[in-house]
Formats: sequence, C-alpha cells, structure tokens
Amino acid sequence: MFLDELFPREVSMGAFGGPAFDVDIVTSNSGVEWRNQISETPRWEFEVSHAARMPEQWKPLQAFWLVVAGMSNTFRYWDHLDFRVDAGEAGFIQLTGVSPANQWQMCKVYTFGSQTFYRRITKPIQGTVSGIANIIGSPDYDTGIIQASGTPSGGTWGVHVHARFNTR
Repeated sequence: MFLDELFPREVSMGAFGGPAFDVDIVTSNSGVEWRNQISETPRWEFEVSHAARMPEQWKPLQAFWLVVAGMSNTFRYWDHLDFRVDAGEAGFIQLTGVSPANQWQMCKVYTFGSQTFYRRITKPIQGTVSGIANIIGSPDYDTGIIQASGTPSGGTWGVHVHARFNTR
C-alpha cells in the first residue's frame, strides 16, 4: 500500500545513497565474468540510520516508521541530489494499449555520450509541474501519467522517489 506521506526532509538531508540495479555476477574459476541485469529500472537505496542523531530528528523518524508500519507501506522520499527535472531533461514514453488513448509516462532523461536512459517519474510533486506542451488537464501525481493532445514536450517538475524501509 502506498501512503502519500513524505519522509522527514531534515532526516533525508543527512542520508547517503542513490540508484542501484539488481545484477547477478557469476565468475568462473578462470576469472571470466558473466553479468545478468535482473531489473530494467533501478531502485533508489538510501542509508538514513546515521542521519537521526538528535531527539528532534529521531522522534519524527520514529513516528514516521510507526505510521508507515515499517516495511509494510511505501512513501515519498526527497532525494536531495536528484529532485528536479529541468528544461532539456523532460521526456515522455507513450503508453500503448491503454484507455484512454494518448497517455504518456513522465520521464527524466539522462544522457552520457551516445547512450540515453529514461527514468520513469511516478511521483511528481504537486504544484511543480509546468510548461508541458499539449498536456490535457493535470498529471496523475500518484503515477506520473499525463494525457496529451499530441506528443508532449518540454516542462519542468519536482520529483519524489517511491520508497519503503528495508529493515525490520
């Protein structure tokens, strides 16, 4: 179950981490490696246990843990290093075989050299989406899906990472 709660920003400020892919690596006795990328998209992993050292940080973290029931529910997380899609980084993937037609998934585009990665944005921040050409209505803030009267382009928006606790 997804709760539309935001992890305490004062605690996430001291966290470290980022995107990680699930990869199986098999090494033969001769040292040859085979790699199998299991997930197409990364999961964002952050270490926050060191960030809440003072009672004013620990108490909201403990309350948040109890409200989301530990690992049971997911929530929004503010990644202080990658929380915005700026002009030139906005991308859209058209969803096919869905109704109504002309639905598009909001993405952030990362390019290095000749390679491009499209990060699907599923948690845009309300009130930050602007400048998307051809958009009809408002984005779905729980999925990052928009409806457009043609190919959408441009725009800027803030993003949260969809997260859960990974400890008992």
